[in-house]
Amino acid sequence: MLKQTKGMSRIGFLLLLMFGIVFVRAVIAVVPAYFSYIEVGVILDSLDENSRITASSRASDVKNIITERLRSDNVQASQENLKVSKSGSDFTVTWTYETRRDFLANIDLVLNFEHYVVVGR
Repeated sequence: MLKQTKGMSRIGFLLLLMFGIVFVRAVIAVVPAYFSYIEVGVILDSLDENSRITASSRASDVKNIITERLRSDNVQASQENLKVSKSGSDFTVTWTYETRRDFLANIDLVLNFEHYVVVGR
Protein backbone atom coordinates (compact mmCIF):
# COMPACT_ATOMS: atom_id res chain seq x y z
CA MET A 1 0.00 0.00 0.00
CA LEU A 2 1.36 3.41 -1.01
CA LYS A 3 1.63 6.09 1.61
CA GLN A 4 0.18 9.45 0.55
CA THR A 5 2.33 12.44 1.32
CA LYS A 6 1.07 15.92 2.01
CA GLY A 7 2.99 19.14 1.64
CA MET A 8 6.40 19.97 0.32
CA SER A 9 9.53 17.90 0.79
CA ARG A 10 12.61 19.31 2.50
CA ILE A 11 14.50 19.55 -0.76
CA GLY A 12 11.59 21.35 -2.39
CA PHE A 13 11.38 23.76 0.52
CA LEU A 14 15.13 24.44 0.43
CA LEU A 15 15.03 25.07 -3.33
CA LEU A 16 12.11 27.46 -2.90
CA LEU A 17 13.94 29.23 -0.09
CA MET A 18 17.10 29.51 -2.21
CA PHE A 19 15.21 31.01 -5.17
CA GLY A 20 13.46 33.42 -2.82
CA ILE A 21 16.78 34.59 -1.37
CA VAL A 22 18.28 35.06 -4.85
CA PHE A 23 15.23 37.04 -5.95
CA VAL A 24 15.31 39.31 -2.90
CA ARG A 25 19.06 39.87 -3.38
CA ALA A 26 18.47 40.82 -7.03
CA VAL A 27 15.79 43.32 -6.02
CA ILE A 28 18.09 44.82 -3.39
CA ALA A 29 20.83 45.23 -6.00
CA VAL A 30 18.70 46.58 -8.86
CA VAL A 31 16.24 48.98 -7.20
CA PRO A 32 18.83 51.62 -6.13
CA ALA A 33 20.23 51.68 -9.67
CA TYR A 34 16.77 52.46 -11.06
CA PHE A 35 16.28 55.21 -8.50
CA SER A 36 19.52 56.78 -9.75
CA TYR A 37 18.30 56.35 -13.35
CA ILE A 38 15.07 58.17 -12.51
CA GLU A 39 16.97 60.95 -10.73
CA VAL A 40 19.27 61.43 -13.74
CA GLY A 41 16.18 61.68 -15.94
CA VAL A 42 14.69 64.33 -13.66
CA ILE A 43 17.95 66.30 -13.75
CA LEU A 44 18.11 66.19 -17.55
CA ASP A 45 14.43 67.02 -17.97
CA SER A 46 14.82 70.04 -15.69
CA LEU A 47 17.58 71.52 -17.86
CA ASP A 48 14.91 73.30 -19.91
CA GLU A 49 13.75 75.10 -16.77
CA ASN A 50 17.28 76.19 -15.89
CA SER A 51 17.71 79.91 -16.55
CA ARG A 52 21.49 79.51 -16.64
CA ILE A 53 21.31 77.93 -20.11
CA THR A 54 21.00 80.57 -22.82
CA ALA A 55 21.57 80.68 -26.56
CA SER A 56 25.13 81.88 -25.94
CA SER A 57 25.94 78.97 -23.62
CA ARG A 58 28.49 76.39 -24.64
CA ALA A 59 28.29 72.59 -24.42
CA SER A 60 30.83 72.63 -21.58
CA ASP A 61 28.54 74.97 -19.61
CA VAL A 62 25.70 72.46 -19.90
CA LYS A 63 28.01 69.63 -18.79
CA ASN A 64 29.08 71.69 -15.77
CA ILE A 65 25.44 72.32 -14.82
CA ILE A 66 24.70 68.59 -15.07
CA THR A 67 27.77 67.78 -12.97
CA GLU A 68 26.73 70.28 -10.29
CA ARG A 69 23.22 68.84 -10.11
CA LEU A 70 24.53 65.29 -9.87
CA ARG A 71 26.86 66.31 -7.05
CA SER A 72 24.19 68.25 -5.16
CA ASP A 73 21.65 65.41 -5.51
CA ASN A 74 24.32 62.84 -4.57
CA VAL A 75 23.77 60.73 -7.69
CA GLN A 76 26.56 58.36 -8.71
CA ALA A 77 26.66 57.98 -12.50
CA SER A 78 29.59 57.74 -14.86
CA GLN A 79 29.86 60.85 -17.03
CA GLU A 80 32.29 59.22 -19.42
CA ASN A 81 29.74 58.92 -22.25
CA LEU A 82 27.90 62.18 -21.57
CA LYS A 83 27.71 64.01 -24.89
CA VAL A 84 26.33 67.52 -25.32
CA SER A 85 26.13 69.01 -28.80
CA LYS A 86 24.84 72.40 -29.86
CA SER A 87 22.70 73.01 -32.91
CA GLY A 88 21.65 76.63 -33.26
CA SER A 89 20.23 77.57 -29.88
CA ASP A 90 19.31 73.98 -28.97
CA PHE A 91 21.44 71.53 -27.05
CA THR A 92 21.20 67.78 -27.52
CA VAL A 93 22.21 65.74 -24.49
CA THR A 94 22.90 62.04 -25.07
CA TRP A 95 24.03 59.97 -22.13
CA THR A 96 24.65 56.25 -22.18
CA TYR A 97 26.12 54.66 -19.08
CA GLU A 98 26.27 51.38 -17.25
CA THR A 99 26.00 50.62 -13.58
CA ARG A 100 27.53 47.58 -11.95
CA ARG A 101 26.00 46.22 -8.76
CA ASP A 102 27.28 43.40 -6.57
CA PHE A 103 24.96 40.43 -6.72
CA LEU A 104 26.38 37.32 -5.10
CA ALA A 105 30.06 36.68 -4.32
CA ASN A 106 31.91 37.52 -7.55
CA ILE A 107 28.77 37.86 -9.69
CA ASP A 108 27.84 41.40 -10.75
CA LEU A 109 24.68 42.72 -12.34
CA VAL A 110 25.34 45.13 -15.20
CA LEU A 111 22.56 47.59 -16.03
CA ASN A 112 22.71 49.80 -19.14
CA PHE A 113 20.87 53.12 -19.21
CA GLU A 114 20.38 55.70 -21.92
CA HIS A 115 19.00 59.25 -21.81
CA TYR A 116 18.31 61.57 -24.71
CA VAL A 117 17.10 65.15 -24.18
CA VAL A 118 16.85 68.21 -26.40
CA VAL A 119 17.15 71.47 -24.50
CA GLY A 120 15.93 74.49 -26.46
CA ARG A 121 15.53 78.16 -25.81
